Amino acid sequence: MEKLVKALEAAMAEDIKQLPWMSAETKVEARKKLDSIRDKIGYPEKWRDYSKLEVKRDDLLGNADRNLLFEEKRNLAKLGKPVDEREWGMTPPTVNAYYNPPQNDINFPAGILQPPFFDNSMDPAVNFGGIGVVIGHEMTHGFDDQGSKYDLNGNVRVWWTPEDLAKFKERTECTAKEYDGFEVAPGQKLNGHLTLGENTADNGGIRIAYQALMETIAKGGGPGAGFYGGKKDGYTPAQRFFISFGQVWCQNATEQSARVLAKTDPHSSGEWRVEGHGAELRGVRKGFWMQGRAADGCGQRLPHLVARSASDELRRNEGERLRERLERRPWRRFGPLLWVGGEVRSKMAPGLCGGGFAGLPCLTLSRRASVCNIHCRGDA
Repeated sequence: MEKLVKALEAAMAEDIKQLPWMSAETKVEARKKLDSIRDKIGYPEKWRDYSKLEVKRDDLLGNADRNLLFEEKRNLAKLGKPVDEREWGMTPPTVNAYYNPPQNDINFPAGILQPPFFDNSMDPAVNFGGIGVVIGHEMTHGFDDQGSKYDLNGNVRVWWTPEDLAKFKERTECTAKEYDGFEVAPGQKLNGHLTLGENTADNGGIRIAYQALMETIAKGGGPGAGFYGGKKDGYTPAQRFFISFGQVWCQNATEQSARVLAKTDPHSSGEWRVEGHGAELRGVRKGFWMQGRAADGCGQRLPHLVARSASDELRRNEGERLRERLERRPWRRFGPLLWVGGEVRSKMAPGLCGGGFAGLPCLTLSRRASVCNIHCRGDA
């Protein structure tokens, strides 16, 4: 995990260096901030003491009340004392990650360091497409529309030149307008400004994660064990990267929930977190079965890895190959597989996401999804 973080930091440093629109003066400040980011991985250096918190198995409401009181006392005890920069805002079992602007640190609890985000036994492409993109996402938060307001020490300070700041705002406005056009339910579109910070982090994260993967493969002499003829399980490193990325955002949501979240959630829906990323990676699409559609929005991005107009024959052929691979593998953990209506399902765990790579029972190649935007489907 530490090697992944260092690879992503090196990729972002190179990305900052190559930015054509940013001045040398602002690049120096950006690099200083990047170099100052603290990496918190797994668990805190100092464990929180819960010995004074009373927990009873038969008193749910009482436990909740005592926990609130415990947290209130713990926070009040911090008054007048120096900020503990070692403290975490999440517990180790939490399946999440975050960037903290005032402390300029990225945090990855142990809970997220498991499939489908991370598996130390898998090849680099899978891990860079999973936790690698998450690492890049959190790092990019330090330079998004909100994080960019903080300097390397976590102080609110304008460290951009006025000209660069104007160019930055022009580009973020472009991103906001494009996401305004993404539909999550009939007649309901995303709010590009509400989701701007997360969309910026998503786009930056996948960009530098892919760059880090390519650099890792180049320096390491290859994509890892198990590759024959440039492929593993029938996929190239680039394809495995994007399939791993798409798998992370498997989700089920009712139309009503999707409408509410589009108005309240600063994150885009899973579908558009996969398909809404930038066109900087358009060359990678050539490694898939079909190229994406022409650029749209501000003319800088290609939202789809594979055109939605892909033929039924293409979908059928690729789906059949995926089904055959799945049937050859011992998915004892998830039980027997079903092949229903062109979708691979699990009898024991319908709609389950997690636990490995692009062979999970929940994977499906649906009519409305790209090869990399793989959705989970529950049994009908």
